[in-house]
Amino acid sequence: MGAASPLRLSVGLPQNLTGDDPRVAAAYAKRAEALGFAGLWTLDSALGGPTGHTPLLDGLHLLSHVAAVTETPRLGVAVIVRGAASRRCSRASSRRSTASAAGG
Repeated sequence: MGAASPLRLSVGLPQNLTGDDPRVAAAYAKRAEALGFAGLWTLDSALGGPTGHTPLLDGLHLLSHVAAVTETPRLGVAVIVRGAASRRCSRASSRRSTASAAGG
């Protein structure tokens, strides 16, 4: 039997809109990298889905934000599949919130 692969752990990035400071996610990502986490994940959800009631920063935009301040973690989006119509509405709202928060 071959040698076992090393254990790689990932962590989810905070996406809730509880404050106006986008540096929280960047600091969280840098700390996770320093602690040795191999990956950083976000959620991608739609209105009416399991996380639809919670205001979230857009997952892909958040990953692009933390990619600028980290070097080694792999980045990923956990997708929650829902109907296409509800997704279009929620994406527009999420993008506006993310752009506003990340822009400072």
